[in-house]
Amino acid sequence: MYIKCYFYSILISFMLFSASVGSALVTPFGERVNESIDRGISWLRNNQDDDGGWGRPTGLAVLCFLEKRQSADWNAQPQGYQNMSVVDQSVVREGIKYCIQAVGGISRNNAESYDTGACLMAMSTYLHTGGPDDVGARVSVSRGIQNAVDSLKLVQIASGGGFGYNIVNPRADMSTTQFAMAGLYAAETVLPGSNDTLFNAINFIDSTKANNGGHGYSSPSSNDHAMSASGAWTYLLSGLSVEDNKVQSTLRLLQEIGRAHV
Repeated sequence: MYIKCYFYSILISFMLFSASVGSALVTPFGERVNESIDRGISWLRNNQDDDGGWGRPTGLAVLCFLEKRQSADWNAQPQGYQNMSVVDQSVVREGIKYCIQAVGGISRNNAESYDTGACLMAMSTYLHTGGPDDVGARVSVSRGIQNAVDSLKLVQIASGGGFGYNIVNPRADMSTTQFAMAGLYAAETVLPGSNDTLFNAINFIDSTKANNGGHGYSSPSSNDHAMSASGAWTYLLSGLSVEDNKVQSTLRLLQEIGRAHV
């Protein structure tokens, strides 16, 4: 379920992608969205496991705290680690510690594209926004980021450009690919060179593209709105501009789908 919700957040991000940053923009809808986010954060705060995680979605849960806007203003910046409450800083540090201790490719074993990619996004954002490098785990956050980057790149090599579930099951699909790519892209903010192989995924992304502009899970025949959002997003992560025809054709399809459901 968390993955399905994540796809809708991707689509919303595209809707806001070209919005200019200027004066405050607070709307009744934006206030309701902010209230909903606060309720979600409260639920996460009250349902953190004793080991510091939330199971497999731990990286995404930590991101919810780090990426929360500072106010209901649509143009408000994410709060990051430094601007959150002391209570939430503790919650986030425990989540980061869980990623390092329990998720493959960070301090032990091999990377899992979903889990490692999500935790790499969270750890990179955490460190980039002022989180302490030492969280009491078996390695530092910065060392864990380096390990995760190296391990995910091995998955990409085994998968031939995209990313499969792991090095043992390397058959690439759009779902796993987007998580691994997003993790490597985020890591670039604290570890230069982390995203230097993302352009190698373009051929795989192209291979999932249908004539209508959409993308499928691992081939054009299964194209749908969720994988199409992943296709547009991973094109951007690979270095294509939003004006590129490949990106625009996918965004047009998503726009048509959105209009059909209004």
